[in-house]
Amino acid sequence: MEIARWITEHGFDLFQTAGVLIGFVFTIHALRTESEARKIGNMIALNQEHMAIWKELYARPELSRIMEETVALDTKPLSHEERIFVTFLILHLSVVYRAMKAKMFVNIEGLTEDVKEFFSLPIPKIIWNKIRSSQDKDFVSFIDSITD
Repeated sequence: MEIARWITEHGFDLFQTAGVLIGFVFTIHALRTESEARKIGNMIALNQEHMAIWKELYARPELSRIMEETVALDTKPLSHEERIFVTFLILHLSVVYRAMKAKMFVNIEGLTEDVKEFFSLPIPKIIWNKIRSSQDKDFVSFIDSITD
């Protein structure tokens, strides 16, 4: 009897509280789902940008030296196009780094190794050393930590 009386007196409050809690649960679930969808969308956009940049490298043979492990810079200095391409790539990498820190997309496996390999090449290394002072300190620390 005691329980029946309590439910009669407080049933509506209990019903409201349960409704609010269920609403919170659904909202949390929706936010998590939307967050994952946004991360995947960001990853797709990042992948498209990445492909567009690298496509340019393969479409323009004059940029092929960028990926060579040995280059004769004394006989053929860096070209304006090489500087621009590598600078754009570094700016793209900076955006990727910031997005990763903000957890705006799923982690990219192998990114550290790819960056290390790229900056071990002579042309990217030279250009990085020229522009690193104008980059975000946190990004510079990230690059330096994996290239030293």
